[in-house]
Amino acid sequence: MNTTTPRIIILGAGGFAGKMHAEVYARRGWTVYGVDPQVKPTVPLPPILWADAVVDVCTPTAIHVESVLEAYRRGARRFIVEKPQANSFDEWSRLMEQLPGATVYGVHNYLWSEAFTRAQDALGTIVAIESAFDKDRSMDDRRARGGHHGRLAPVLHVEAPHQFAMALAVDSSLEVTDTIVEDDHGVSAAGLRRFASVDLQSPSGVRATLTTNLRAPRRRTLSLTDDRGYRAEVAFARAGLEPATMTVSAPDGSIVSTWAGVDDALGRNLGDAVRSFELGTSSAFLGAAFATLVLRSLDAAEDRALQGAA
Repeated sequence: MNTTTPRIIILGAGGFAGKMHAEVYARRGWTVYGVDPQVKPTVPLPPILWADAVVDVCTPTAIHVESVLEAYRRGARRFIVEKPQANSFDEWSRLMEQLPGATVYGVHNYLWSEAFTRAQDALGTIVAIESAFDKDRSMDDRRARGGHHGRLAPVLHVEAPHQFAMALAVDSSLEVTDTIVEDDHGVSAAGLRRFASVDLQSPSGVRATLTTNLRAPRRRTLSLTDDRGYRAEVAFARAGLEPATMTVSAPDGSIVSTWAGVDDALGRNLGDAVRSFELGTSSAFLGAAFATLVLRSLDAAEDRALQGAA
């Protein structure tokens, strides 16, 4: 980038994610330009700005691809894309083929969580992963938040991408073995599906169970168990900069260590992404390849759900 102070163009600036990202950049004193194609015509920013700025895509997932392609057409070559990065693995793969010369980073902010890092560092070889990310989206669904043209985001595209990203960061060879989805009335694969449970297993025997309930009170938890039976349990902040906690216990249940603190995972994720454009190097978890891995696993979970409903 040619300026000492990063300049960010947020697409979807009027949405929840766009506002959160803008707050992160503002705290760092970076220049932010907001564009919300759902509310008003695209702001006629000069071509030089598109070419020099980082474009942060916070539009609904359903239009991520068209948002990226429009910005690319205007000269943008540096992109940060919110999770899930596309509607499917195939859609994401096709997009990557259409962006020669561009660098694309994905947002998977829980991988930048201090609690997540401490939990991994406290254990030996991790053999079991459990996670529950719940959030009552009844009101959001009525307002069609995160949807597009009247279609709501699928159950596995709301909270679950965070869980898949953490599981795959622990063991990238995890494969989906089973998926259960239910609607508001507990009827499998019928109506508006707002509960999902996904099982994964790796060739080495690592197991993961990820559940998400979009009609339950908010909670975001992660439990990791190592080959000695030690267990790290994380309760992530439910919103904003609330404190997160991490507790490590021995096989006999005794507490080995604890940690609590403000966990600005999103701030670290976005900050690292912007700095990586300047440095020309990045964490593997930022790159398009990791987003591809997460999307492939999400697709596999959805395919399993459809097979179970057949």
